[in-house]
Amino acid sequence: MSANPSCGHTQQWFRFESPSSSRRKVFVLYTGVRETIDALRSATRFAAGLDLRVEVVVLRVVPYPLPIDKPPASPSIVISRFKELVESAGIDSTIRVYLCRNRREALTAVLPAGSTVVIGQRERWWPTSYGRLARWLRDSGQQVIFAEPLQMELQECSV
Repeated sequence: MSANPSCGHTQQWFRFESPSSSRRKVFVLYTGVRETIDALRSATRFAAGLDLRVEVVVLRVVPYPLPIDKPPASPSIVISRFKELVESAGIDSTIRVYLCRNRREALTAVLPAGSTVVIGQRERWWPTSYGRLARWLRDSGQQVIFAEPLQMELQECSV
């Protein structure tokens, strides 16, 4: 268990990682399957030239009436779908699921100061919770990169 009462223990559902674990990391924040795949591909291209390891951070908020280690819905369904997509894309990364009460407190506990965080998000004209979270991360000293949607998906839709 973590010392932080709002952030539960780490559930490591699966791991794709090279033997060298001392490498620096670039973090991808899970925002949905398609968005995170876009972010993961961008992060992989970014990390390749800099010898960085890519780690996906999945935050699952557990409401207060429930124990921190008993979320209302098992994240394994979404995670298994995501795992299949990551494996089929051949992306080398570590994926960690954090059960928490508050996203900001969990990210403060999980991310080292000055981390690079890649966020995949579809463009919206209204503010989103992940857009506000990205602004907060920047204000906290983290470097935030928004991943663009894949151009292939746009071309396939227009044909």
